[in-house]
Amino acid sequence: MNERSARGVAIRTIERVLGDDAYASVVLDHELYRAQLPVRDRALASAIVYGSLRAFIFLDESIRKELRRPDAPLDTYLRAALMTAAYQLRFFDRVPAYAIVDETVGLVRKKRGGKLTGFANAILRRLSRRFEMEPRPDSDFFLPAWLARALGERFGEAYRHDVSSSIPATSLRARIDRDELLARIQEARPKADLALGQLSDAAILGRNLGDPRRLPGFDAGDFVVQEEGSQFIAQAVGARPGESVFDACAGRGGKTAVLREAMGGESRLVAADLHEPRLDALRENFERLHLAEPEVHTLDLTVGTGGLPLESFDRVLVDAPCSGLGTIRRRPELLLRFDERSLQSLQKTQREVVRNAARLVRRGGLLVYAVCSPLREEGAEILHEIADFGLSAENRTIDYKRLQFIFQEGNCHHIGPFSPGAFCNPDGYQLFFLRKAGSSGSGFQLA
Repeated sequence: MNERSARGVAIRTIERVLGDDAYASVVLDHELYRAQLPVRDRALASAIVYGSLRAFIFLDESIRKELRRPDAPLDTYLRAALMTAAYQLRFFDRVPAYAIVDETVGLVRKKRGGKLTGFANAILRRLSRRFEMEPRPDSDFFLPAWLARALGERFGEAYRHDVSSSIPATSLRARIDRDELLARIQEARPKADLALGQLSDAAILGRNLGDPRRLPGFDAGDFVVQEEGSQFIAQAVGARPGESVFDACAGRGGKTAVLREAMGGESRLVAADLHEPRLDALRENFERLHLAEPEVHTLDLTVGTGGLPLESFDRVLVDAPCSGLGTIRRRPELLLRFDERSLQSLQKTQREVVRNAARLVRRGGLLVYAVCSPLREEGAEILHEIADFGLSAENRTIDYKRLQFIFQEGNCHHIGPFSPGAFCNPDGYQLFFLRKAGSSGSGFQLA
């Protein structure tokens, strides 16, 4: 059996996700590059990987029902093979069950030898027979009960259903005339479905684009791949030429680049992150985009400000470390890593990051707090103590031509997939505008 087949690529990707807590998109890109599959097989591998992760709860339960000891640990490669095959057996209509079972068993034989081969064969054949007799689930995306309940109670069943049933379009941020770029991409990808974003004035949304890095204009820096909600949050900071701005949790610099383009190359822009490899990626991105590199610091804001001058920034963006559960349509593997108990440790981190970031905001300046999570525990509950940080929440009105993607709850602006079925349906975020008390004494009023 060929390990570089679509199914082989899918199994190795899931193996890394389960065994190494790797991100599916990163591993899948690497495996697809190694395998050099044709377009159709690349699409099949991607469908198996993301489908298996979306249906993980259902698949894991189904497999364990067939085990003599349901709680027994399984070899990670074997578990990944069973998971991907079970997904295909349950949700693929046009592929014969014997073809799925035979290729998967052959891959297990090649990778793990005879003993596990017989085990895999027996489990998959029993699953195949059982799935033939049982009704198919209404959806292939299964949320844990606590999260389904939280989303349904807070936003309604339409939101919960869209989160668990829709696959978002790929989002690009145009750095040249948006209409011109869209026309160039459409010419290069005539079968792609394209639309202008509505939340960000720079966004282009696409389905069936293939690898965005192979689109015209990528190497020239004419666009970047950036989720539309992420674009909007960076734009909402309101950075201007001549200001001093701090991106406190910059990561790979997607939002940092938006800030730099708004400020120009001469203004002071500082970017920090806890992880040096992310900052290396930030530098590479700025070089590709031909942007003036920001001042960069490796910094743990849970323990201090790293020697940065206090009260020295007009605007601070805190895109805080969070569960990321607003992005599960694109990153379903996050459901394997977070539960209700995980939120408590995240809350402590988020509070300390905000506390120290607030010390860097000048009097009268603005701190923008954002998380890519819809959960109250990571939004309003974090900011209960903002008075202790010298901050007060501002009740801002955002351009409500975007009303279908944003709604306001107190001082929180919720961004998310609030329009079921819409082509433009951004990830889930919470956004707060927090003002530092006092005045700089310069007479300058910061908006």
